[in-house]
Order: sequence, then structure tokens, then C-alpha cells
Amino acid sequence: MVSGLDSVSTTLSSIYDSVGQDLASVMGKIAAGKKYVQPSDDFTSYLRTTSLQNDVTNYTSTQESIKQALVWTDAGQKAGNQVYSDLNQLQNINNDYIAAAGDATLQTSLANSFQALGKQIDAEINNANVDGVNLFTGTLPTVNMDPTATATLTLTPSVAPAAGFGALTAGAGSSATITTGLGDALGFLTDMQSNGKALSNQSSLIDTILASKNAAITAVSGINDAQMLAQETDLQVRQQAAISMMSQANVSRQGILKLYV
Repeated sequence: MVSGLDSVSTTLSSIYDSVGQDLASVMGKIAAGKKYVQPSDDFTSYLRTTSLQNDVTNYTSTQESIKQALVWTDAGQKAGNQVYSDLNQLQNINNDYIAAAGDATLQTSLANSFQALGKQIDAEINNANVDGVNLFTGTLPTVNMDPTATATLTLTPSVAPAAGFGALTAGAGSSATITTGLGDALGFLTDMQSNGKALSNQSSLIDTILASKNAAITAVSGINDAQMLAQETDLQVRQQAAISMMSQANVSRQGILKLYV
């Protein structure tokens, strides 16, 4: 009889240990909110989640690059608008100067304004820098629009106004140069606006992709709270039953084992 009880006790101890391990695993999953605490818990979910997390990391890196590129296009639009506006004003002053022929006093005043504004425009062009690169004359970055670099966007505009307006003098001889500058400034501004819009649209798309992938990660790795809590309760009952049975010296093996069939 003693031998029989020893066998039953050993069996119960084994069951108790097994239930304890299962209970620890379930409690760990509930605490983490995940189907797995370690890959072996749910290897398929682990692999899928790892792949999705890698995608999220790559898209997040691309998103950061796009947001940095938006700094360039935003600065370019601001600088382009200012130069274009001032060139329009320079052209108006020049036209007024030509129209004021015969009025030396007015022409002198207009010539001074013309020269001052020309120098200001040159300063705006020469000082429009981002990270040490001039927006009008430098080579701007090329941006990856997706993690695989399948699509890229070169920020360098196709055309841009060049400094030199401060060296002009008011009069008909400067009209062509100002007109060319206006065309170049408009082309520069158009490119910057187009690039900025493309970057903003791609950024919005990546936000959507990231939201989708993060939702997928939650769906793949997240636990069913109700199911897990029910499993925890069941395991706790089984564990307490094993403790109770082990404390009874004269219980039959068959009666005990029926609890676990």
C-alpha cells in the first residue's frame, strides 16, 4: 500500500510541476499581452510578428528621411517666394524708372531703391542654406520614398535664380535680366512646391501603412484576454487540487487521476 501511495504521490508531483509550468507561462502571456513570451510558445506568431516589426522599423526610417526632406522643401518654398516677390518689385521699380524719363529727381530715388533691392535679393539667394547647402546653387539630397529605395525623389530644382541683381543699374538694359530671373525663380518655386507635395503625400501613405502593420502586429501577437484568464483559473484549480490530493494519505490512485483525465 505504501508503494502504491508513493507511486500516486510521484504522479501527483509530476502533474503539479507540469501545471505549475503551464500556469507560469499563461501568467507571463497575460502580463506581456502577447501569445508568446519566448519564440517556442508560438513560433509561427513569433516569425510573423518579427517580419512585421522589421517592416515597421524600415518604414519608420523612411518616414524620418521624408520628414527631414520636407525641411528642405519648406525652406525652399519660403526662400523662393521671397525672391520671386522681390524680383517682381524690382521689375516694377525698373519700369517706373524707365517711365520717369525726364524727371531726374524721381529717377535718382528709384535708382537707389532699385540698387538696394537688387543687393537684398542677392543676399536672399546667397544666404538660403540648409545644413550648409545653398538651396539655389547647391546639390540637394535625393530621398528614398520607400524602404527598398525603389522610388526616389531628387530635391535639387531644375532651375534657380542666380545672384547678381545687385550689380544691375535701373534702366531698359536690366529688363531682360530681371525677366529671366523671374522665370528662374518661378521654376525653382514650382519644383519646391511639387517636391513638397510629393513628400507630404508619401508621408501620409506611410502613416497609413504603419498603422496597418502595427494593427497586424497586435492581431498576430496579442492574446485573447478572456480565453487566457479562463485558462489561468482552470490551471489554478488543477494546481490546488493536486496540493489537496497530495495531502491525503489514504486516497486511491484512481480517484486522483480521474481529475486529470
